[in-house]
Amino acid sequence: MACQPVPRVFELAPSGNPPMPRQSGFSSIAVEPIVDAPPAAARSLAREMVAALITHDIPAYMGSRHRSSMVLTSRVIDTGHNAHIAWRLQDPAGAVLGRYEQRIESISIGSWAAGDSALMAAFAKSAAPKIAGYIQENVQGEIVAP
Repeated sequence: MACQPVPRVFELAPSGNPPMPRQSGFSSIAVEPIVDAPPAAARSLAREMVAALITHDIPAYMGSRHRSSMVLTSRVIDTGHNAHIAWRLQDPAGAVLGRYEQRIESISIGSWAAGDSALMAAFAKSAAPKIAGYIQENVQGEIVAP
């Protein structure tokens, strides 16, 4: 009876797939509740933004930040017309990496004040690609050997 070849599980596949790229330079994003919004809306939007960023492969969380975390802050700007959310992404040292203004006109005030999860998810889903883009522009990829 002949012996089978020894498995070589740590070698590249015959297709020659390259090593997986890994983002370096930050560990995660701390998402803070939105400023100048009703408390329910502030918490709900932060929670939905965390979920939306994670779908874009960006590690995000709510809570206390640490030294290596980027920070995503937001504020409602309402001058009586053209209300919007001003998003700001900062690196761990506090430098602004990107800003994005998202319109919030023509929404139900009751849904906004209650932090309606569907409404907040729609806002987060719309803004998350922009925020993820700022990270991909500012973080260098690093090739990690398997």
